[in-house]
Amino acid sequence: TASVKEPIDMNQAVMDYLHSPEHNKLAGQYPKVSLRTELGTGLPCLLGSEVHIRKTIMNLVLNGFEAMREQKGVQSISTRVQDLEAEQAGLLDVLPGKYVLLEICDSGVGIAGEDLERIFEPFYSKKKMARSGTGLGLAVVWNTVRDHDGSIQVQSDDQGTCFTLYFPAVEETVVELRDMPTVEDLQGSGECVLVVDDEQQVRDLAVDMLQTLHYTPFAAASGEEALVWLRTHRADMIILDMIMDPGMDGLATYREIVQLYPGQKAVIASGYAENSKVRKALKLGAGEYIRKPYSIETLGQVLNRLLAGG
Repeated sequence: TASVKEPIDMNQAVMDYLHSPEHNKLAGQYPKVSLRTELGTGLPCLLGSEVHIRKTIMNLVLNGFEAMREQKGVQSISTRVQDLEAEQAGLLDVLPGKYVLLEICDSGVGIAGEDLERIFEPFYSKKKMARSGTGLGLAVVWNTVRDHDGSIQVQSDDQGTCFTLYFPAVEETVVELRDMPTVEDLQGSGECVLVVDDEQQVRDLAVDMLQTLHYTPFAAASGEEALVWLRTHRADMIILDMIMDPGMDGLATYREIVQLYPGQKAVIASGYAENSKVRKALKLGAGEYIRKPYSIETLGQVLNRLLAGG
């Protein structure tokens, strides 16, 4: 985790990646794919973590190359600056102002409409779209963009796929390095946290994060399993998936939990936007909602806030 954000020249970040051993190896594996760059001039800096920006470029380029793996294709990388007015900024869920745009497009097989909604969930791209890698690439991209107060748009059809990333621009002369909380700053004190999620890979990832953050994690694969566990154990915090199938969903599970333990603290996690069920769970007393995929920093901050609250 980067402890500070620094001024980054997006054009330089792109060129550094394209001249890296990782990219040379990738290009060698896909000899039919040609690369085009169109880097804007006079680009302002963005305030960010160079490591994370570079990983983002790498993951998106890899994603594009894989989409063209059986055919001749073109991967294009472009950068530009854009002023977002209030209306467009609202649609992108960011503040109005000047943004550095990074656009990475491929001419490969597009992403099906039903997949497009879910490509930023951990492991989804690997499981449903037969892509290689860890299956975490696009989840990492999504987290990085959100951690940088940016936004991401994806457009895809049978002609290919375009990812457009928006990062707030800064004038380098007025940049102040802001300390970001590191994983070390966000340590717990061994509190017991129960993870309830119907996807094993998501449970395993959450348990790993919680162990890294010095919590004591337990996991349940359904609402029913969680309730059985809770009849003989107490949890300081519950991380509760909203959509579980088959069986009880997160809201029904939390209703039962607060019957057992009134005031039980919980974090509602969902791969979808906040909806009425999430709002009902929050009204019942769940502390916060976080959108999946969440980063270890996001999880650490939320747990710190809720557990410090008494």
